[in-house]
Amino acid sequence: MIVEATSIDSEVTFNNVQMSDNVHKDAEINRFERQLSQYGGPDFSTLDERIQTALTEYLSGYGVDEHLCAFVECITLDKDQRLYMKWLANLKKFVTL
Repeated sequence: MIVEATSIDSEVTFNNVQMSDNVHKDAEINRFERQLSQYGGPDFSTLDERIQTALTEYLSGYGVDEHLCAFVECITLDKDQRLYMKWLANLKKFVTL
């Protein structure tokens, strides 16, 4: 199962769920190329509510929930700050040459 999801304000939104016989092979393929060559499943929001609820509970059981989203958002902010500090250092080196 390949799940495409987004996170905004620590809330997870599932976009679609794609089934795969070989997840490791599919993970090597660019997401957009995979969508062109394989059926990605319907939009998650168009699925029957019972299926949406069941998949959400299933994924939550594996830790795909608001806590994971909050963690990813914190890590992203930290990485962004580290990249910004590196960029500033590189800019300073360039300007002081």
